[in-house]
Amino acid sequence: MGGTQPENPYTTRLRRMLRVRQVLAAGLVVAAVAVAGGYFWGRRQRASEARAHPAPKPALVGLKIEQTAGGVTISKSENGRPVFRVFAQRADKMRQGARDLLHQVRILVYDEDGVHADEISGEDFGYNDASGELSAQGNVHITLQARPGSRGQTGAPMDITARDLSYNVKLGTGTIAQGIEFSMGGAKGSAGSATLDSHGGRAAFAGGIALRWNRTGRPDLLLHSQTAWIEREAGASDAAKVHLEGDVHLEQDPESLRAASMDLRVRSDQTLSDFRATGDVAASESRADGMINAQAQQVHATFADDGYQTLSGLELSGGVKASVKAPEGDRSLAAGQMRFEVDADGNLQRLIASQNARLDLAGAEPAMLAAPELDFTFARADNSAGTTVPRLSEIASAAGRAHVQRGTDEAEADKATIELDARQQPSRVRAQGNVDAREQAGSLRSGSLDLRFATAAGSSRALLATAVAHGHVQLAQGGRHLSADAVNYDARSGTAVCTGHVVAGDASTRLSAPALTFFSAPDGNERMTVLDGVSVSMLAGAGAGNAALPSANARQPVAVSAKAMTWSGRSKGAQKANGVAVFTGGVRVMQAPNLLRADSLRVDADRQQLLAEGHVLTSTQQSKGQGAVTVVAARLEYEAAIREAVYTGRVTMQQGSSRLEAPRLEVYLRPGGLERAVASQGVRLDQPRRRGTAETVDYEFGTGQIRMSGGTPSILDAEQGKISGDPLTFSIASDEIQVGSKTGVRATGRTIVHK
Repeated sequence: MGGTQPENPYTTRLRRMLRVRQVLAAGLVVAAVAVAGGYFWGRRQRASEARAHPAPKPALVGLKIEQTAGGVTISKSENGRPVFRVFAQRADKMRQGARDLLHQVRILVYDEDGVHADEISGEDFGYNDASGELSAQGNVHITLQARPGSRGQTGAPMDITARDLSYNVKLGTGTIAQGIEFSMGGAKGSAGSATLDSHGGRAAFAGGIALRWNRTGRPDLLLHSQTAWIEREAGASDAAKVHLEGDVHLEQDPESLRAASMDLRVRSDQTLSDFRATGDVAASESRADGMINAQAQQVHATFADDGYQTLSGLELSGGVKASVKAPEGDRSLAAGQMRFEVDADGNLQRLIASQNARLDLAGAEPAMLAAPELDFTFARADNSAGTTVPRLSEIASAAGRAHVQRGTDEAEADKATIELDARQQPSRVRAQGNVDAREQAGSLRSGSLDLRFATAAGSSRALLATAVAHGHVQLAQGGRHLSADAVNYDARSGTAVCTGHVVAGDASTRLSAPALTFFSAPDGNERMTVLDGVSVSMLAGAGAGNAALPSANARQPVAVSAKAMTWSGRSKGAQKANGVAVFTGGVRVMQAPNLLRADSLRVDADRQQLLAEGHVLTSTQQSKGQGAVTVVAARLEYEAAIREAVYTGRVTMQQGSSRLEAPRLEVYLRPGGLERAVASQGVRLDQPRRRGTAETVDYEFGTGQIRMSGGTPSILDAEQGKISGDPLTFSIASDEIQVGSKTGVRATGRTIVHK
């Protein structure tokens, strides 16, 4: 039996029932597939290619209706291609309420290829022609067959069971009051109730949504939420938006994700294009070597349209914190916002943590890096399993002041960059702009700082290899300080080279030079070298200052200048040593108003000893009226403990008009000046109109008393003639000469000495 009867009641009913099918396909199918694929994190798989929302069918004309003993069959074909078929064992027309009943109904709706068909079946369907209400009190079963997608894949069919279906075909709205159950492949899910809007392309689910997806060889995927809605995207009949709300929980052992709500955008091939989670978002992963946790207020992820659902972008915001618990120590990163950048293959390339970012590393020596923004750069590397994975290669502060802390050590800079090796140990650290580093032993300030690290054989920890600081460098350690334009330190040799206006010292000593090289050994031995001009000043009372001049005045500072200098000492241990300093090349030492000059000078501050050699000259100012005492010699040795200075090698001492020459001169000091001088080994003494010789001459500076002894002392006096005796004693201020124990008798007449 055939015909074209649009007024046929079966035609009207089937047309309206097909509209119900469209709503179920747009709602339940997209919901199940989208939710099942929602837990996207770290999973890049090919999605099913099944079409979830076929285009509306044309008006039902050209129907073929057959009545058989087995029931009623209604079908339609176009150009030999089947459009739909309806099978019902019986159709009843109710006399009251204008209601029709179809019993044991099976409906096949074919795809455009005429091969694949979706099936809707149920025991009883009721229809009210006046109101447009379609209902099924029992179960309605829907099977949505998978279609081959654009890439040739065919997914599993989806089975949907709905109870108590009520749908108004005139308004295009309906409800499922008693719950929905669906399954597709290994995925099974349920919802408490649903509201359908076919005109708006929207389906809303409530009463608790649950999904379990069983996948071969992988943990089950679980999803729970209180409510959800699915809405067809405008202009894209097969694309949809999915919204989950109310304690949304995704779990795939050992991973889980929770949020107050989640939003997904699903393409026509049912792969994710966009994902958002909002409100107390928390993710975790349990691993054999520890636990990973992350939290934020919002998460936004985008996916490439490549059929593999490759992650193309990820952003977290609002109190973001990621932490890792591991045996070697916990690690955490916190920021107001985190943005992940990936390459075309979805591999992580860069992580930007902004809005007060902070990285914390726990362990035996906790470490922290904080800045308004931190950039993490990743390189690709192979792990022990031969898989290519992202490896953190660099951490940089992009803006604002960076703060680094490790144990008790701290550092700040306008910009900091940390480069990591394959074992995630620092290989290089660079700091720029107002660098300020502080540790328990000292501090450093400079315009820039470049640190390089090396890992010793058999060790997993990177140790400092070199350090280079530039720009107004200031170092302080204990009571010592140093400033320079640049400092280059080699930790392996313990050598620091300082250049450009170098100034170093402590509370009592100051050294300045164009360049300086400092060496420090692990056992505490230290050495310093200056090769091109050095100036040293020591405050009054400094140990080295007390040994600097044989006429030292503890109330006056000491200044030393020379062409070059070396210093060696030892600073390790409870007592700090002052060490030994050696000055060479035009050495000049001033302790106002006294002076020392020599070709070289060695000062042993620990032993309070001084050795000057080569063209030695000392000038010591005595009390008023006595004049300065100048000594010239080849060598000077001074020992502060006994206040004795020994001059040797053609010694000449002169005070005023008196001059003394001898191979050896010993000078004894008292606080504030010279006390006594002893010349020996053949002495010649010259005064105006008087000349004397003796083996030894003993001179007291305070009284001006001279005592000549040994080797037949004699004096040739212009007035008294030649006087001999052992000893001869006289005063500079007096003409009286004492011979032995008797007073010499003034000679009569005038003695003329011919020279």
